[in-house]
This record gives sequence, structure tokens and C-alpha cells, in this order.
Amino acid sequence: MDNQAFAHKSLQLRPTLPRRDLFLLPLISVLTILFMVTAVEMVARAAITTQGDDACLVPDQRLGLKYKPNCVSKIKSFESPWVVNRYNACGYRTDASCGTAPVGVRRVVLLGSSVAQGYLVPQRDTFATRTAEALTQRCGAPVQVQDLGGYLVFWTRVLNRVDDALALKPDAVILQVSTYDLERPDEGEGAATGHSPGPRQDSLLLRLHDIVNGSAAWGVVQHFLFQNVDLYLSLYLRSGNKAAYLHEPLNPFWRGQMEHYDQMVGTIADRFHAAGIPMALVFVPQRAQAELAAKSSVPPGIHPYVINRELARIAARHGVAFIDTTAAVTSAPSVTSLYYAVDGHLDANGHIRVAPAIVDGITADLAPFQDCRPNNQASLAPAAFSR
Repeated sequence: MDNQAFAHKSLQLRPTLPRRDLFLLPLISVLTILFMVTAVEMVARAAITTQGDDACLVPDQRLGLKYKPNCVSKIKSFESPWVVNRYNACGYRTDASCGTAPVGVRRVVLLGSSVAQGYLVPQRDTFATRTAEALTQRCGAPVQVQDLGGYLVFWTRVLNRVDDALALKPDAVILQVSTYDLERPDEGEGAATGHSPGPRQDSLLLRLHDIVNGSAAWGVVQHFLFQNVDLYLSLYLRSGNKAAYLHEPLNPFWRGQMEHYDQMVGTIADRFHAAGIPMALVFVPQRAQAELAAKSSVPPGIHPYVINRELARIAARHGVAFIDTTAAVTSAPSVTSLYYAVDGHLDANGHIRVAPAIVDGITADLAPFQDCRPNNQASLAPAAFSR
């Protein structure tokens, strides 16, 4: 039998699948994978207790979102402990009364978003609480911090809290900002600066992205993967505009963001200056920036301190003190241990770490607290900018 005849005979003898099996077998494979993924997700959700929604958080026509007065709530992510939030009679996360400050009590107002509010951090460990305690000790007299920070308080929502801050008649105001705040637009609002992104364009890919991000099992996987600093940074640096603030010069997106933020800081500073209230801009880095700043060498083209310099210039332009906590974070034995790996917020260790830097900045640069400054304390110079 020649080769051609043998090949023809082999083809005739080769078993063929029924037509229906060409569809059934792939379908069974897909269903099996879906079953396994669903089972893993169900086990993960059963094993991990979470409570992401703050029961005290409610919509507000003027502020967008606010916290109910005299409200107590509990929240938890899979990375955090159970956290109790206590809000005073004005809906601020502090145990101090928001009424007229007693004689001899100095008051600081804190503005900002979820980092300022101490999201997922026990109240005793937030930098707001730690700052109040440290200032009280240094000044030898009571100091309270009224924490007006809150979830999704960006841009216009910060501006809308200035009247509330003024009503507290503070001795000083600090505005906390992270690159996450600078990156994000107002959540569906038109910004006072006219800088609005418009509504989100939904798509199948975005919906799938939301489903994956909401997966408990995927969250656990990410938590362990992100303990590897090099892997985490490699992924972060591929995230487009999200990481572009680490490049010099800033790209058009980040130049635009900084121009608008400059306008907003100017508007806020003018209000407080007119009332004779000194103000400080407090910068807290995100994990990726801090990890890079802590390294002895960084990838080509990466400049970890670009945004710090921009913010320092904005603060100086508007007569605002600038307090940079980056050095406090990068001097820690492990930057990774100061952040929730997946969520990205500072954890309790991170808040405890940055609080002394904020206290040093307040006592060095804000007149109402300079009598609390130790004799040997020099004004903090941003020496790290030269790196």
C-alpha cells in the first residue's frame, strides 16, 4: 500500500465526534470553569467578613455626602480590623464637641477626603486624633482637631466645606491631599473650576472590570501578590495617567489637574486669610510613590518627587504652609506595612507614622502653635526634593 492510500485509509478509520459534541464539550468546559470560580468566590465571601458601607454616610444636596450627626457606625474591609466611626453633633469624625471651643482650647480644622477622615483606621489611631494628642502635650493646653474629611470629598466638595470650617472659628486649618485626590474628578458634579469629566461611559469591559474588582477571591489574591514590591510597582507604572505624575515633565492631564488644583487652593486660602486663619497644605503620598522614593535607584524616567515640588510651589504662591509627610513614610523599615495593599489607603501604622511630621509642620509654620515648638526644632525644609 503506497503512502497516499495509507493516509486515505487512516482518515477513514479516524473516529469523528458527533456534531453536537463540538458544542457540548466546550460548553461543559466553560460551565465547569464558571462553577469552580463561583465556588471559590462563595468560599471567600463566607470566610471573609466585610462591611464596606458606612451607615452614617448620607447624601446631601450642598455637600454631596455627609455623615449623620451623633452617629456611630462600624466598617470593615477584608484587609482591615473592625473599625468604629463616631461622629459628633456636626457629623465630624471626632470626639470633641463642635460647639464653641472652651476658653483655652485651641482648635484645628482638617479638610480632605478619605485619608483625612481615617478610612478603615481605628479612631484612636488616625493622624487627626494623634495630632490633637501630640499638640495638646506640646502646648501644655488642650488642642482639638475637628475632622471634616470624608469619603469622596474632592474638588467642589472641599470648597463647599469652607463655610463649615469657618463656622468652627479655628485657630488653624490644614488641607490634606494625596495624588489620588488630585487624579480624581468630582464624582459626577461640575467642578467650581469648570473642570468636569462628564458622565461615565459604561461598557461591557467596564462592567467586567467592576465585577472582578468586587470579587473577594480576587482581592485576597491581589493582597498576597502586592506584598511583592517589585511586582506591585511594575503593575502600577503600567497604569497610564494614574502613574504619570511620577514623570517629569508632567503630561497634559496632570498639568491640567495641577492648574485646577492651584485655583482651588487659592480660593480656599483667600477665604481663610480674609478671616485671619493660617492654613497648611499637608501631602500624604500613595504607596507606589513612597515605595519608589524609598528605593536607592528607580526605573529610568521616574521622578518620585515631581508632584511634591508642584504642591510646594502652589502652597507658596498662596501663602500657605506646606507639610510633606513623604520622608516620614519612606524612613519606615517597610513602606508596604503602612498601607492596605489592595485598598491603597494608609493603615493604622501609616497614620501613626505621618502624625509626628504633621505636628512638627504645624508647630514650625503656623503662628498660633509656634509657642508649642521645642527650642531645638527647626522649620522643616523639604530636603528630599533635591533627591
